[in-house]
Amino acid sequence: MVDEKVTELWERIKPSIKTRRLTEIAFFFGALIIKLIFKVPIPNLVLFILGVWFLSSFGFAWLIQKQLTAQQMETVQVRYFLLELLFLTCIIHYIGGVEWIGVIFYIFTIIYSNIILSKRNGLIVGAAAFGFYVSLVLLEYFAILPHRELFVPVQGLYRDPKYLIVTIGLGSFGVFYLVSYTVGIFANLLKKKSEALAGAIKELELLAETDGLTRLYNHRYFQEALEGEIERARRYKRKVSLIMLDIDHFKNYNDTYGHPKGDIVLNKIAQILKKNVRRTDTAARYGGEELTLILPEIEQKRAVSTAERLRKLIEDYSFPGGKITASFGVATYPEDAQTRADLIEQADKSLYKAKEAGRNRVGVS
Repeated sequence: MVDEKVTELWERIKPSIKTRRLTEIAFFFGALIIKLIFKVPIPNLVLFILGVWFLSSFGFAWLIQKQLTAQQMETVQVRYFLLELLFLTCIIHYIGGVEWIGVIFYIFTIIYSNIILSKRNGLIVGAAAFGFYVSLVLLEYFAILPHRELFVPVQGLYRDPKYLIVTIGLGSFGVFYLVSYTVGIFANLLKKKSEALAGAIKELELLAETDGLTRLYNHRYFQEALEGEIERARRYKRKVSLIMLDIDHFKNYNDTYGHPKGDIVLNKIAQILKKNVRRTDTAARYGGEELTLILPEIEQKRAVSTAERLRKLIEDYSFPGGKITASFGVATYPEDAQTRADLIEQADKSLYKAKEAGRNRVGVS
């Protein structure tokens, strides 16, 4: 089963992937223009790396979407950020940006990772950036890798021991750690606030759409849902059935046992409906002791069968005070009605037929 947070997390990730792709395209064409128009000797390998970087984003986006949990998605993202840091390190080396110019490129990746990832994984990316940068500085300092100077304001700076000490000891560690740590803190605070706000909004939406007693959808939501299902059925030339049920002699039950007991009965019947229908079906409280079920893509015969099964479950359940039964009415779009109001009216007439015929049965229009 897919983690409930996965879809929400993917929606948050998508904009960042698109933004990074745009950045990579801008880098590619920027480097190409500088090379061709301004005659700066940028190696073709830099353009190749930028192209591979851009294409790799599609592979990682595919991998992220394939994950089943939010944790797995984040693990893939960490690997993607590490690959990006490797690409950046190669580009910085080949454009001669090992001096402080290169730090700027790393900082953007660190900030991005700390906004998207957890604080711990954001620090991992920050530590990796520090490791990549220091490794490149040392490799060029000890002439293990050849040094290139394309955009360096001070020639030979990379061979200055003082610069090396400042870069490793104070500069790069301070910048990488502080950026990772502080951005991570603020990003996580914002995430928590946004998650709390999203939860509160969801709770308010749920309260606005559900009945307080039965926790089924309320009358307003039922009307909107039925309208939507009929419109969908009309568009795709499919069927939608409506079941209405009314608890038999419920007023007498309330008068005999009291309204608190009646509330227990109503709530239990609502739970029987919810537990014994499909996830695509909509159970709602129409009003009083009347409940409804919207059954998308269900013809009348199957709807009657569903109603009969629910009727039997209610009849067999041991309620406080004794046996409780319910009468059902079924109507189906498009054969019984063409509009929401007419379908409700037909289901209500079917319910009336069931009551007229002796109750505790299913009526059909």
